[in-house]
This record gives sequence, C-alpha cells and structure tokens, in this order.
Amino acid sequence: MNLSGRPAFIQRDLFRRSWLLPADHGRFAARNRINRDGGETISMAYGGEVSYGPPFFVHTFDWYFPAKEYFDKHPEFYAVKNGKRVPGNKSQLCLTNPGMRREMLRKLKKFITDAKIQAAERNTVPPLIYDISINDTYNPCECQSCQALAKQEKSESGPVIDLINEMTNGIREEHPDIYISTLAYYHTEEPPRNLRPGANVIIRLCDTRTNQAQPFSAPENRHFQQLVSSWARIAENLGIWDYSITYHDAVGPYPHESTLVENIRFLRENHVKFMFFEHENIENADMHTMNVWLEAKLMENPGADYAGLLNTFMTLYYQEAAPEITAYRELIRKSVGKHRPYLDWFALPAQFTHIDLETAVKAQALFDQAESQTTGRILNRVRRARLNLDRICNIRSRLLIQEHVAGGGSVKSFPLNIDSIAQRARDTWLHALDSQFQQQYTEKYRKDAEKEFAANRNLPLLLEEPAEFGGQVYYDYNPIRKLNIKYQHHKRVADPEAESGYAVKVEADKKPAFYQLPLVNGMYYITPRRNVPGTPLVAPKIPGPGYHWYQVNHIRVSHDAYLYVPGDWTIQFPLKATNAGEGTECQVWLRLKFTGPAYPHGKTDEPNAIYLERMILLKQ
Repeated sequence: MNLSGRPAFIQRDLFRRSWLLPADHGRFAARNRINRDGGETISMAYGGEVSYGPPFFVHTFDWYFPAKEYFDKHPEFYAVKNGKRVPGNKSQLCLTNPGMRREMLRKLKKFITDAKIQAAERNTVPPLIYDISINDTYNPCECQSCQALAKQEKSESGPVIDLINEMTNGIREEHPDIYISTLAYYHTEEPPRNLRPGANVIIRLCDTRTNQAQPFSAPENRHFQQLVSSWARIAENLGIWDYSITYHDAVGPYPHESTLVENIRFLRENHVKFMFFEHENIENADMHTMNVWLEAKLMENPGADYAGLLNTFMTLYYQEAAPEITAYRELIRKSVGKHRPYLDWFALPAQFTHIDLETAVKAQALFDQAESQTTGRILNRVRRARLNLDRICNIRSRLLIQEHVAGGGSVKSFPLNIDSIAQRARDTWLHALDSQFQQQYTEKYRKDAEKEFAANRNLPLLLEEPAEFGGQVYYDYNPIRKLNIKYQHHKRVADPEAESGYAVKVEADKKPAFYQLPLVNGMYYITPRRNVPGTPLVAPKIPGPGYHWYQVNHIRVSHDAYLYVPGDWTIQFPLKATNAGEGTECQVWLRLKFTGPAYPHGKTDEPNAIYLERMILLKQ
C-alpha cells in the first residue's frame, strides 16, 4: 500500500482488550490506521502511537495520590465527604488545595521527564498526552473552597478545569508540546459557566447516558448532543469516550453499526479531535469484529461510503453467508425501529424488547440457512455472530413463550427449541475462548459461560395464576431468568417455599442501609431522569414468615421508565418489557419473603435476607 492523507481525528483509539488476543505489536493498528490500540503497544516497526504517559490514561487522581503514601501525612489533599476527608478511588481529591496542586505538578513534571528519557532509550515515540482525571465515582469535594468554585461555575467541572489549567501553565515552558487530558464524566460532564480549558487541555466527554440503539440525534439522546456542542464552543481540544457495548454481560444484539456514520460525522462537525471507543467483553460482545473494523474505517474517514464498507466486511468475513448475516442485521435494525428499546450502557436483558418472538424466529431461520452453506472457519464466524441472539433467546425465553401463548399458541407449539439454543450458545462461547484467546486469561470466562447456561436449566417457563389475582387482568414479571438483576451481589437461588421453586436472594447485611425497613421502591423515568418513590414497605405490613404479596405502588405505565426494588435500584423491571399499554393504570405487587433477626418474624439463626420471587402489575 502507498496511502497518504490526513485522518479526521488526531487520535484514533480502540480499546479492544487486546491482551486477551495473541500480541501483534501494532499490526492491526497499522493496517487499519488507528494510532492507539487501547493501551497495547504499537511498535515503531508499525509507526508508533499517539499515547499517554504515566501514571495511567484515565481515572488518575488515585494514581497520583495513593492513600497508603499520602493520607496520614496529608489528609487535606483528599475530598471532604459529610465533614470528613475520604481517601481512595471511591472518593476524589480536594481540587482547590494549594499543597495538593504543588505536589501534583511536581509529580507530573517527573512523569514527563522520565517518560521522555525512557522513550529515547527505547527508540520509541514519547507520550504526547498525560491524564489527570477524576476517579471512577461521584463524591466531589464538599469543602467550602471547592464548592464555592463549583457554584460559581454552575458545575463540578469548574474545580477540575481550574486545576488542569494550572497544571498546563506549570509545564508549558519546559514541555510546550504536551497535552493534559481530563474527563467530562458523571458530575463533571456539564461545562463550566466562565472558565475555559487552556490550549493544551483535552476534554474527554464520556457518553454514559445515551440510548445506544439510537443515534445521537434521537430525542432521548438530545442531552448528549447538547453536551458535545457546549464543550465544542469552549474547548480547543475535544475528545469523546464512547462505549461500543452494553455492560450488563454484553448480552443482546442491537444495531450499533447503524448509528456509527451519523454519530461520527456529528462529532467531527463539532471539531472533536480525539476519538476513543471502548470495547469490553470481546469474548461475547455482539458483532465485535465488525464493529471494531467499521469504527476504525470511519475514524479515519467519516465521509466514507458506509454501505460500501459494510458490504466489504460482510463479503470478505462471512463469504457465502454474507447475504444472511446482512439480512439478520437489517432485521435487528428494523425491529429496534419498531419497538424503540432503551439500551443504556448497563442495559438489562429485559430491556432488549426488540427481540420479540417474530424477530427471534426470523433471525434463527437466517442463521440456520447461513450455517447450512458454510464450513470450517467461516462456519465458526457465523456461529460467533449467532451467539448473542442465542443468549438473549435463552435468557428471554419465558417472555417469548408468554408472547406465543398470548397469541393463542401453547407451550408445546412454541417454535424455538430453547434447550438446543442454550447448548449451542454455550458451545460457541467456549469454542471462541479456546480458539481465539490466550488461555491464561480465559478460565474466568469459561466459568461465566458454564454458569449462565447451568443457571437457566430447570427453571419454570410459565407460572400459574396467583390465587390472589384470579380473574383479574395482570402483567407478570419473574426475575429469576437473569432478566432484571442489575448487579452480581444478588443471587438467584432455589427455594422450595417459592411458588416457582426459585427466587432472587438479596443479602441484606451487605448493604444494610438500603435493605432495612421501611423498604424503598419506586419508578424511574429514563429520559427526563426523574425518580418517583413508591410506598415504602414498613414492618407492620409483614404478617408473618414466608412469602406474601405486598402492594408497593400505584402507577401509570410509561415505556420510558422502570420499577426498582430495593432502595439501591439493583433489581429493575423495565415497563417496556410488559404487554401493558402506555398509560395503563396499575397497582404494583411484590411477592417477598424476609428472613433473619433484622426483620419481623425472622429467626435469629437465619441470615438477614430478602427473597423476591415475582412482581405483578394489576390492571385497574
């Protein structure tokens, strides 16, 4: 190849979790013209990289001031929370503290000097960017000085920008070529009112709030569009940290690729110079290979012919199966357009409402056809593309069966063989791990694959009508099929006292402040970001040991909302996943059991726990 040109972005970075793969020292990066490979080294043989210096490329407050080294001598360096200085990566720094700033500047200068010496010794390109950014949490400093600046700037980004400007001013004379990057993330995503980032400051705005199934121009994503435009007006160097994943197990298929052209062109029009796509869970993420390749091509040239790129990839990668895989992705795109699911970056399996029965059946038929005409390496690629469809069909199988029965079918006439789908998904997942990844890293992922498919065996497909609601119209949730559990510290357990034989166990002693009585629940509207608490469950309402039904809320169904319980919002029920129409008035009932001495009627020899078996929306 003899190519020359000016790519659209100064830095084109893909975090591919490359250490799982055999090292290529930058071959992929050079071939696809990215100049940072997510932290993996691009050797000088492949052109080097536009990269970050020490201590790390993101969330560096705790790297600069580890508590073991600094807290005893300088507690004033750390953020105030509820009147106390709090160290660690779950807190922040006191950003206006003069002593902290002096020490940070000293360390920054040393990092730069040492990195340039090492680069010269290794004959590599010295780092261009050094990161100083908030830890991966909220908890900004509440001291009088920090809060005065935040209030003056109408944003917690104010103290951050003021700090970063001082750092760049402090190194400019010795290192005029160095950029300092920081994050617009969580509480710092809103730009400051008056302060402006300096000429050598990179603002990396993180896309944590958008519906990933839709482009930035969608109504529910307008806030992020506004953030981009607002930062573009005041920042000379704007970067974007985008997420090519839904983090909750990366479970279901969604048309990420169809949003790329519009999104990347919008970012380029707003003078974004630094692009970063984060891919996690590459061992089971949806269409990972295709998305990485398209992102690389579009970062190089946002004006490229997307249809031509997609056709090139499909034809060369899937070969004779290209028409079926292309049709499958178009099927997913159209179903998303019809159902309008809201897939945030921690989307639960229950939120993948576009995988309805019709879509699942058609998609599985396309893959049957694709597999019938491929062998060897291409067949393995086809099955890997099928993995996320199989996983979501397995996890959502009860909802799909409910849909079939509601349409007049029976369990026996259900058109999908869930056991075969689950077994194929397990085998595909394990084969991908064995054939593609360095084995020293894969043991954990093998356990994840086995755990997922073992967990759904023997679970009931349909539950009987509760006697308490006989003859009434209701919409039924049962969380045990991994649909609604947000985080891993809740366990799905067998329980002979539960009507279904299973329940979600909330270990109350792990977060007693959230799980004590009265037990909080509520309804959260996603796009307007509004919380409406329900009726807390109080101790006198618990009539005795064992499972009982409790009315906890009265709602009008909004498909842009979810119900949550308990108060830490870790079990969620997206209302779009029900058959209840928009605006339907419903009572919310939970079937719960309380054990342990922390709760009425609990035994002293039992663990403090809440068991959630079922939720019903009773139509009014």
